[in-house]
Amino acid sequence: MSASLVVVHSAGLAAGAPDPRDRQMLRRVLSLGAVTSVTLVCAEPQLGPRAYPELAAGGVAVTEAAAGIEEWFRDARTATAVLATSVELGEVVRRARPDLTLVLDLATIASLDFDYEGVDVDPREQPGRTTMRGHLRARDRAVLEHATLVIATSPRLARDIATVAPGAHTVTVEPPVPLSAARTAPRTRRVGLVGSFASERGLPAEAALVALAEHATGGEVEVVVMGVDASVLRRAVAATVHANPVCDMATVSRSLRAAITVHRDDPVSAELRGLGVPLLLHDPDDPTSASRASLPLVADDDLWQRAHLRALGDAAVRHNPDHCAAALLDALRDAGVLPMAPTRSVAHVEALPTWERRSVAGSLAAQTSVTEQLRHDCQPDAILPWTHALYTNLDLAPDVAYRRWLDVHHDVDARRPVLQAKAERLGVAPSISVVMPVHDTDPVMLRAAIESVRAQVWSRWQLCIADDGSTSTGTLGVLRDVQRDDRVDIVRSAEAQGIAAATNRALELATGSYVAFLDHDDVLTADALYWVARALDIDPSADIVYSDEDKLDEKGRRVEPFCKPDWSPDLLLSCNYITHLLVVRRSL
Repeated sequence: MSASLVVVHSAGLAAGAPDPRDRQMLRRVLSLGAVTSVTLVCAEPQLGPRAYPELAAGGVAVTEAAAGIEEWFRDARTATAVLATSVELGEVVRRARPDLTLVLDLATIASLDFDYEGVDVDPREQPGRTTMRGHLRARDRAVLEHATLVIATSPRLARDIATVAPGAHTVTVEPPVPLSAARTAPRTRRVGLVGSFASERGLPAEAALVALAEHATGGEVEVVVMGVDASVLRRAVAATVHANPVCDMATVSRSLRAAITVHRDDPVSAELRGLGVPLLLHDPDDPTSASRASLPLVADDDLWQRAHLRALGDAAVRHNPDHCAAALLDALRDAGVLPMAPTRSVAHVEALPTWERRSVAGSLAAQTSVTEQLRHDCQPDAILPWTHALYTNLDLAPDVAYRRWLDVHHDVDARRPVLQAKAERLGVAPSISVVMPVHDTDPVMLRAAIESVRAQVWSRWQLCIADDGSTSTGTLGVLRDVQRDDRVDIVRSAEAQGIAAATNRALELATGSYVAFLDHDDVLTADALYWVARALDIDPSADIVYSDEDKLDEKGRRVEPFCKPDWSPDLLLSCNYITHLLVVRRSL
């Protein structure tokens, strides 16, 4: 676990990774491995083959933070500096080891996702969005100004960072990409569309697709959406648009006559520029201008050839691998992160990616959403937001993809020893009384609910059951069986008084500092109360803790995940989203 420089990234890095950001970070890490000892720490568990031949050839060690980034850094005592590739990872490092020198290498900032003008938002949701943006801005500012150095992958991003954190020390080092040789015009009518997509209506990429829809319907162009969330956008906008989810940049990009981008500085645009694809910038004030400009490039080979050569020339200036590597090392030396010493030759990965989209393999590239990033910030030990797995393969039904994610990332039995060890080290050890009203419950469901409490990783619990005049022999039999456990307290009513009265009677049994409300037909995952205790350890002043939830189908399979936002009074006025599981300080 020792290294003088630790690079923290979401995934392992290989030339065939589907995410352009991963491929660009591979070249950055190899540049660093040429001058110092480097360990790459993967924040997410890796699927498929774990061989990283380019990193191995460059002398870079690779390890996975299976128990969480914070836990890994507590044991990495010989690390002297950390390079994190997102603000979220930087926040985890800052919390775990504030003594380490922190460098951020950023391609985007989460709080800027709220800054799009013209997004179609219900006015009732605006206060909640404002609150979330303020939360993200405060988090981003704290991490950016804590970092010794912030590396922005574009001048535009550097300017944005200055608005979020004026005190941050920021330099621009553009991403290195392989430079393609000049070629003749492709025999297609394809126009690519690059941008940050979401199911939320009104984002810039959606406006660009709407502008292209008329030309695509008329047969003038064929639209290729450069992203794995193409089907989300296609359903939201126009089913007539031929939009293909594309991960294999090398194969598809060579067939493009042009690409429309929301901004010219994202990782996909950088690789398109290196391939000589003419880029057209989407103008929010004139949404159809880029689509109109693409038509001559599709129809005129000579015009395309000139634009192709300009794109290659731009890439040679901005993304030359040798120049980018030298700029990166100079920035780190000037900041005191690397010693002032001559470098050895730097190994570059020039092979273009040959990734073929698979069901589950390699790096999990997916859309960025504000809710996912907030959840990652609030739950530092969460390995991977579940929606990433849903977008890994669009051929899977959502519930199937969700269960695949559970199989890979939520094996509580496998992680139980790790969670139990971490539970013993928590500074705050709250006792939690689980309150359960019961009335003639199906005995199978009731036993499952009770056993889910008894199977908890967190051991400081009490189960308080109020039997509201049950007459079912099956229900009464289950209650007789479990009352032998001295952690289970049961009170009975001679006749049914209703769920409110039963809940209050169960509350009278509670002795814990916190009370959890559990329905008689619910079940808890084995780590549920541990995460409650962990949240209270992070913020002992918290009075209320609530969790995500899903459902069980008739075969006992987990379906319909409901991943909830941070505290939202506006949402609470429209739906009771905080129950299942709700935990409240008993003194309230």
